[in-house]
Amino acid sequence: MGPIRFFSILLLYILSFSPTLLFSQTTSENEYGSWFVLSGTNIIGEKWSIPTVGILRHHGMWENYEFAFVRTGINYHASQKVQLGLGGAFLDSKHYLPGEDIEIGRQFWFYQQLRMKSKWYRYSLDHRLRLENRWIHREQDVYFNARVRYRIQFIKPLVQRIYVRSFNELFVNLNENLFNQNRLYIGIGFKASKNLNIDFGYLKNHFNSHQNDVIRMGVQFKTNMASGKKNFAKKGSSKIRA
Repeated sequence: MGPIRFFSILLLYILSFSPTLLFSQTTSENEYGSWFVLSGTNIIGEKWSIPTVGILRHHGMWENYEFAFVRTGINYHASQKVQLGLGGAFLDSKHYLPGEDIEIGRQFWFYQQLRMKSKWYRYSLDHRLRLENRWIHREQDVYFNARVRYRIQFIKPLVQRIYVRSFNELFVNLNENLFNQNRLYIGIGFKASKNLNIDFGYLKNHFNSHQNDVIRMGVQFKTNMASGKKNFAKKGSSKIRA
């Protein structure tokens, strides 16, 4: 596949799976920020692994702390193409309101998810469907939110260890306004080793009332704590599906 055809297909992919224009009533108000994401897969058995995810986000470019997020759980690898998971997460946040007001909050999540691989032309797509149950604490109030997230991710090797990574993720509320948010990302990655990837790129985060322009840096790793020689990582490719 030549470069012109590849980038044409990538553009169609982005437009096809970005429902923001259909659901979001965004205004012209924009915010900007930066994210650092550390995520990994820790293999503990033939079909089992423990995910670890940490996110540090700043309002403004690496300036004002906005939130810290940690997530873990357990994954069952039914096959090389199908993965089931469940777990929990904690988020501590500062929400920057118009003017100089800041709203401090915390969130506790419980989630269940399904991940699947599929083919698109000669390349692989990674689908992730997740149900999240969130208890959100703000000031003296606590309220419950349930939402569904669907992410489709595409990774295309370019030259040697360099690759393009893109994903689009739609968030839908189950107990209030339908549209929650949408995240669209495109960036360049570097495969530093068999078990370590680094990528850097641009993320557009749409909400109902505003949109965020984000510089996102991600580090994905894989460890193997399984005592046996046979596990899902040995059978499949060494790509990290974070």
